[in-house]
Amino acid sequence: MQSNVLDKFSAHFSRLGKQLGLGASAGRVYGILFFSDTQLTQKEIARRSRYSLGLVSKDLKTLRESKMVRQIRTKRQMYYIPIVSLSASFERLLTNLNDKEIQPIVSMLLKYRMDLQEGQLKEKIDSLLQDYQRVNNLIENALSS
Repeated sequence: MQSNVLDKFSAHFSRLGKQLGLGASAGRVYGILFFSDTQLTQKEIARRSRYSLGLVSKDLKTLRESKMVRQIRTKRQMYYIPIVSLSASFERLLTNLNDKEIQPIVSMLLKYRMDLQEGQLKEKIDSLLQDYQRVNNLIENALSS
C-alpha cells in the first residue's frame, strides 16, 4: 500500500517537474528526496529512481539552481536534501520562470517592435506582448499573495 502511494506521488512530481520546465526526471528526483526519511547520495537516488548517475547529477544541478534541493558535503560523501516548503519551492520556480523565460522574450519583442513599421507583424507582436504582460501579472499576483 505505502509503495503504491509513493509511486503515485512520484508520478505526480514527475509531471509537475515537466510542466514547470525542470524536466520529468528532475521532478521525480525531487519527489524521491521529498519522501525520503534521510539525506541521500547521488548513488542512492540513482538506485531508487533507476536513472543513470549522469541524469541524476544533471537533475540535482537543475534542482540546486532552482533552490529546491540543498547539497551537504561531508568528508566522504555529498548528500542531498529537499527544501521542503512546497510553497517556497513553487515561488522560486515562478520567479525563475519569469526571470529566465518570460522577461527575455518580452525584452526581445520590445526591441524588435521598435524597428517595425505599422502593420500586421507589429500588431501580432503587440498582441503577444499583451499576453506576456498578463502572464507576468499572474505570476506577480501569485507571488504577492
